[in-house]
Amino acid sequence: MENGSVQLVAQSRAAAREGRPSAGGRRTARCPRRGSLPSPHELAPLKQMSAEPVAAVMVHVSNVEEALGWYQQAFPAAVRCRTEATNFEFLSIGSVQLELVPADEKVSSGPSGSVVYWFVPDLQAALQHLQDVGAKLYRGPMAIEDHLGMCQVQDPWGNCIGLRGPFTMPEVSP
Repeated sequence: MENGSVQLVAQSRAAAREGRPSAGGRRTARCPRRGSLPSPHELAPLKQMSAEPVAAVMVHVSNVEEALGWYQQAFPAAVRCRTEATNFEFLSIGSVQLELVPADEKVSSGPSGSVVYWFVPDLQAALQHLQDVGAKLYRGPMAIEDHLGMCQVQDPWGNCIGLRGPFTMPEVSP
């Protein structure tokens, strides 16, 4: 991270602690943490959804910075957040993360550019269940923050379903 970026992040964090807008007038805050996660043994994958099953809505856009600003205006309760580990910015709306990410060759912006991610107690088990009923793995799985992972599957009609939950990256033999 460049020196100016480090200073901007530090100023933004100080502004969030003091409850004032950060540089550029953006509201920032500590992002809420999810409660304790149920163990895979407590809930069978996809048989019971938690009270808040949607973990994130990912919207693919051509300009992330412009989209963050527009969505923060469109959803006044949204709080702009940044993960410490990956420096990823997103909007927090209640318990749902609105993640604005660059469109790419797999997911363009437009009507097909949004994927809702369902929180599951065990990513691998939920993925296997969906594949068993006919879904095709589209993207991932991949490790993200806080020992979580994510992936996308396609239903039989080609629609994407996002899954997010506890995940351990499988070991690869040399």
